[in-house]
Amino acid sequence: MAVVRTLIGNVRGPQGEDGSSFAFAKTYATIAAMNSDFSGSDTQTGDYVLISAASINDADNGKMYRKGNSAWIYVAKITGPRGADGPTGPLCPLDTSMAVTVAGQAALDAALGPTLAGKLDATGDSANNTVTYTSDDVADGSASAWETVQPLTSEEKHESLFAKISKVIKNVRFLYKLLGTTDISGIGSGTVTDILSALHSGKFDKANVVNNLTTTTAGYALDAREGKTLADNVSTLNDALGGQWVVLPSGSNFNSLTSNARYYVGDLSANGNYPTGIGSTGSVEIQKMGSYIRQVVYTNLGEAYRFSYDNGASWSEWADTWVILATGTNLNTLVNNAKYMVGNMGAMVNGPSGKGSTGTLEIQRVRASYVRQIAYLNSGASYRFSYDNGGTWTGWA
Repeated sequence: MAVVRTLIGNVRGPQGEDGSSFAFAKTYATIAAMNSDFSGSDTQTGDYVLISAASINDADNGKMYRKGNSAWIYVAKITGPRGADGPTGPLCPLDTSMAVTVAGQAALDAALGPTLAGKLDATGDSANNTVTYTSDDVADGSASAWETVQPLTSEEKHESLFAKISKVIKNVRFLYKLLGTTDISGIGSGTVTDILSALHSGKFDKANVVNNLTTTTAGYALDAREGKTLADNVSTLNDALGGQWVVLPSGSNFNSLTSNARYYVGDLSANGNYPTGIGSTGSVEIQKMGSYIRQVVYTNLGEAYRFSYDNGASWSEWADTWVILATGTNLNTLVNNAKYMVGNMGAMVNGPSGKGSTGTLEIQRVRASYVRQIAYLNSGASYRFSYDNGGTWTGWA
């Protein structure tokens, strides 16, 4: 007998609880890596993990496992084999050789034109581009000190680069200013290093300066302290020679008599550049002080004198005139070569005292600004000096 079932309606049971969302607790590159991490704390019993191999062609790629109580339990492989390649999609506005089609060019111009406006091609010319930056450069001759320039860094902005470059140029101008304007290209080959080398090779070694009067080795120089010693010795010798009277050889030229000496003269006219009109026989005294030389000639008929301020290169005229010093004369004003007869020294201004009243006064301009006054009076002699052409005087001595 056949069973007949009649549908009388669906019975709806109570709504169940929401299920939890599914997610892989962890992924592993290989099964071996998964197995070695079974005891790890990143996964709990019941969690699902996935093998995500480096290559989609790896046989284990896409395998899903669930963590059991003591081992991983394989569940399923959730990736299939690679499907066939799909059909080729439509070309972009550029063809396969990257040549722009007419339609594509219009599309590019419309889409990218506003964005690319003013942009420079990768191989374009930036000769006319400008950069706004704060310059430290100054005009030639205005740089007064060296300034430190920070190192250039990668990806630095043009503004910063040009600011640093301007400071470098300013430092170059400062160095150029320090070099000065004197042409030194004739030293060595004209390069800085060769100039320094030439100057160094030509310098005198201070180790070759000696402080004695006994060294005879070539290439050594005398210490300045020995100059004083030599000067003292020469002075002593001159004093010794000056005290000796010798006969002046006939035919001598007075212009060449430039060292301290005393001579007897038998006939003045037998010599060159002698004083005339004062007789023929007598004596000559040469007095040398630095480059100043005085010659005084005493003869049977009078005397004459003359001076040289340049070691005998040029001479003053011979003078033999004695004049009377006017009463009330201020001796501070007498600064030129002259000889005076004095009737009353007490009647003069700034004259010596305590040496008598009558005698002579001789003015000797030893150098351009050095003047000496010597008074020979009836009770003694006195002298004084001025080193500033009579502006100030020493006391009478």
